Amino acid sequence: MFDVIVSFDKNTFGIGWSNDLPWHFKKDLQWFYKITTSKKDTNQYDNILIVGIKTLLSLPINLKFKNRKIVVVLNKNRGTAIMDTVPSEIKKHILLTASNFNEAYYKSMMLKHNRIFVIGGETVYKQALKNNHLRYVYVGLFDFPQLTYDKYFPLNDLDYLKLIETLDKEKTYSIEMKDHTVNTTYSFGKYVLRNNQPLLF
Repeated sequence: MFDVIVSFDKNTFGIGWSNDLPWHFKKDLQWFYKITTSKKDTNQYDNILIVGIKTLLSLPINLKFKNRKIVVVLNKNRGTAIMDTVPSEIKKHILLTASNFNEAYYKSMMLKHNRIFVIGGETVYKQALKNNHLRYVYVGLFDFPQLTYDKYFPLNDLDYLKLIETLDKEKTYSIEMKDHTVNTTYSFGKYVLRNNQPLLF
C-alpha cells in the first residue's frame, strides 16, 4: 500500500506554478515532514518517496531526508540524462528510477522499506490515483481564489475525497507568496477516496 500527500487550492486544485510551490507556509511544510518521516512500526527501514523528476528538481537542496529515500519517475520523453542535473545533495538519497508510477511503486515494494508516499507532481499524482493500492490521501487545503496555476491535483470535486481524520482544523493565516503576503484559510487532514475506488480519468 502507499499514501499520497499533497497541498492544493480548494478552488481550482492548483498545486504549482512555474515548477515551484505558489506559497511558502511553514505549517504546511511541517506537516509534510511529520507525515513522511513517521513510521508504521519500529523497523530500521526508511520510508520511500515516489516523486516525478520536475518535482524532485524543485526540492530545496537543504531538505533533510530523515527516514526517507527517493524513487524517481522520469518523463519517458526526456530520458535519464536529466538525472545529471539533480544536485548531489539530493542524488545520494535516490534508490532507483522508473518510467511511470506503477513501475516505481512495484519496484519500491521489492525494496525493504517502511512506508511509501507519493509526493508529486501532477502526472505522478494522476497515475497514483488510478492505482488500487492507494490507502490514504493527506491533504493541506488552502483557499486562494485569485491565484493562477499551471499544475493541478487531478480532481475536479472535493466529493471524490472522504475526510476520515482532521489533523489541523481550518484557521485563517497570513501566508507569504512570491512577492506579497495574503490571508487565507488552511487545514490539514487524512482522506480516503470515496468508496475506496481508484479514479478513472
